[in-house]
Amino acid sequence: MDASATAAAGAPAMKPVKKQNQLASVMKRLSLNKSAMAGMVIFFIVLFFALFGELLAPYSYVEINPANAFVPPSAEHWFGTDNMGRDVLSRVLVGCKWSLFIGVGAQIIACGGGIVLGCIPGFFGGKVDQVVMRVCDVIQAIPSVLLNITLAGVMGPGIFNTILAMGLGGITGGTRLMRSSIMSVRKKEYLEAASAINCSNPRIIVKHALPNAFAPMIVSFTMSIGSGIIGASALTYLGLGVQAPNPEWGALVTAGRDYIKSAPYLTLIPGFCILIVVLSLNLFGDGLRDALDPKLKK
Repeated sequence: MDASATAAAGAPAMKPVKKQNQLASVMKRLSLNKSAMAGMVIFFIVLFFALFGELLAPYSYVEINPANAFVPPSAEHWFGTDNMGRDVLSRVLVGCKWSLFIGVGAQIIACGGGIVLGCIPGFFGGKVDQVVMRVCDVIQAIPSVLLNITLAGVMGPGIFNTILAMGLGGITGGTRLMRSSIMSVRKKEYLEAASAINCSNPRIIVKHALPNAFAPMIVSFTMSIGSGIIGASALTYLGLGVQAPNPEWGALVTAGRDYIKSAPYLTLIPGFCILIVVLSLNLFGDGLRDALDPKLKK
């Protein structure tokens, strides 16, 4: 037998190297970030209350009992009662659903529109890029709060109009973010290879460019939900957002402002709930950004 063959036969078999799944790699790095995991746990707890708040509420959130008005927090009413005798805990639990619904819905519209309007100028450049970016410049020159107030004033108050106003106001930010992400991968070799084998431009954008440029949009979506909740609360505070009897957290803050001295819990409790949700989303978004950052990959 040949010596080389004998050596090869005696050598241990090489085990194939298993390539780690990209999602598993991201989740592993995310799990090492304690603040991000704490934010994720808090958000899932809030999501649980949003889904089952009406079942967990100890009282009806619309039942009026003037005899029990302004009862302070006690064993019977943990968060007290409002000026109409309604249980604040029940209204906070039910309002969790509406606040998250508005925050997530607004960001779906903003990120969805940003993806569509950002991919086109980012990939093609030229005059298309100039036109889209100049329109974004004009819109972003308007303060975001004023823009949201204007849109909500034109469409009128209500939950779905609030979502639409917040979403339309955030499209320009998503467009800029998606455009810069697409431009960062536009000259990569795999896109040039796809173009060389006559792939159509829509296919190149959807199948190759977008998946590799999507990470910043995921982070933006996560962190902007909190901004959407705060923005919706501001519109409700001005009378342009969610209307009674829907107990959205911003509406609860607005309803309690007239009793801030005599019954401060009516404003502080829903305000604290908004604070917790926004903080948890910011912590999770920061950790997700670090986990998706290619510079931190080992």
